[in-house]
Amino acid sequence: MGKNGFRPTDDTHYIEWLELELDRSLSPEEKEEYLRKGKGKIECRYDLVDYLEVEFPETESLVGNRLIIPEGFTLMGTWPKVGKSHLAMQLALNRAVGEPWLGFPTKPGRTLYVNCEIVHPMFQERFKDLLGEREKPPRETGFPATVHGMDAYINTPEGRKLTEGLIEQW
Repeated sequence: MGKNGFRPTDDTHYIEWLELELDRSLSPEEKEEYLRKGKGKIECRYDLVDYLEVEFPETESLVGNRLIIPEGFTLMGTWPKVGKSHLAMQLALNRAVGEPWLGFPTKPGRTLYVNCEIVHPMFQERFKDLLGEREKPPRETGFPATVHGMDAYINTPEGRKLTEGLIEQW
């Protein structure tokens, strides 16, 4: 069910509803890019009863039981000064060496950490503090990237482009 109680009843109405939702939530440039990349195409539609019977391939898990998956984008948010950066940095370190994070198993691998607020010396010091007496993680497993300014905001086209570029680079 969409906004204002509108409920698509067939493919034509569903596409009209999708376009209406896109118009409300995206700028014209964002909508054009969204549709150009094929993200506006309907991948599949089912009746809920049928959908519950579909067997999809198993989704790989990077952390926990699909708490973080490779196809996803993980963003942590809460009030200022409650430890989001420390939590995310610990996640990056634990995943780099395959150690559990907050009791969740991790799959060792590469992790990109995009820092948008902490100056380099402090950022490095925090990683060293979190590492403690443990050995450094293997090379090619952790990639801290620091970006500052408005272009770093992921809720802007510039920020999304910057983030996608960092992901492709690493």
